[in-house]
Amino acid sequence: MTMRLMRYVKRGPGAFVGLALLLVLGVLGCTAYGDFLRSQITPEQAVRAYVQLIIDGKYSEAEKVIPARDKQCGGRSCRVGDDISELRVEAPQLLDVTVNKDCGERHVRCSAKVRLLVGGVEQEYQLSLTRDESEGSPVTGWWHLDGALYGESTVVLDSVFAAATFGDDYEFAQVGPTALSGSQWRIIRSGYPGVYELRVFPLAHHWRHVLSDTQGNEWWSGESDSIPVSLGGNYQLSAVLSERDYNDVHVDAEQEIQRCVRGEESRVCLQRLRGHSAEGMRVSFDDSSEDVAVWKSPIDLHETGVTLAYADGTSSHFTLWWRFAVDGDDVHVTYTSGLYQRAMPAGGSGSTMNERAF
Repeated sequence: MTMRLMRYVKRGPGAFVGLALLLVLGVLGCTAYGDFLRSQITPEQAVRAYVQLIIDGKYSEAEKVIPARDKQCGGRSCRVGDDISELRVEAPQLLDVTVNKDCGERHVRCSAKVRLLVGGVEQEYQLSLTRDESEGSPVTGWWHLDGALYGESTVVLDSVFAAATFGDDYEFAQVGPTALSGSQWRIIRSGYPGVYELRVFPLAHHWRHVLSDTQGNEWWSGESDSIPVSLGGNYQLSAVLSERDYNDVHVDAEQEIQRCVRGEESRVCLQRLRGHSAEGMRVSFDDSSEDVAVWKSPIDLHETGVTLAYADGTSSHFTLWWRFAVDGDDVHVTYTSGLYQRAMPAGGSGSTMNERAF
């Protein structure tokens, strides 16, 4: 039939009619074959194909699978293009897809459970599917996903962070009280599951950053301003003191105490210290074990015990409260009025005197 039609097209005056008929038959054949392929896609295959687009970072193609009217993102913008996939540092892994038993060609609606491994943590998602043969997809066939597979994360940040961003289009500036108030702020981000780069902008590049989950388990730590965050989890981002920071405080406080004992102007001083000699004096520090163990912000109040051992065999003991202050790019230590002295003779006996420093 086809060869006869081709000869007719070449020989007869009805060449254009024959060619048009040939094109129509070709289109109908392709459409019928396409419909056949779509009808062969099962709900599980549809879900797996959709999830695979997300795993491959083909976000624009994944967006086309779901009509805009069906996207559900809690009132926020659901548009996630391939640009945000460039910030992804780790793709999710598909563990399993399970569809409900009453899900097949004869059913219009069904549901599926998707289990993913994201950043080493298992996450579970529920997807709903609707069968609609009026409009098909080469990815999901006649099955339409009623909602996108989005994960949502909340990150609570210390006030030492001025801003954070997931790419140029998603920047969240700090609002509310100033950094010295010790307040916290949060960002909420939804998108396809995966581990993404969260860029933070601290008030000072001086401290270690710790990202922990809601149970207090450490997820990541380092001094980098690029923080890996897994969408689908909730986190606390803190700036914490390192051993270097404590050493810096010890050095600064010892210098101030030496000035005080010598009778010079000092930020850390007690009147009774001036009666001793700085020659041969040893200064030691005992940081609060709770203060070191708990992740406290550098701008929170910290406690350190101070012991001065003089050359004459006597000693003085202090409790020093201090915090870091940020002034532009300058980071320095400030001491509060919580400095106490307890002076004792060499034998350890005698009266005890408490005195507020300033």
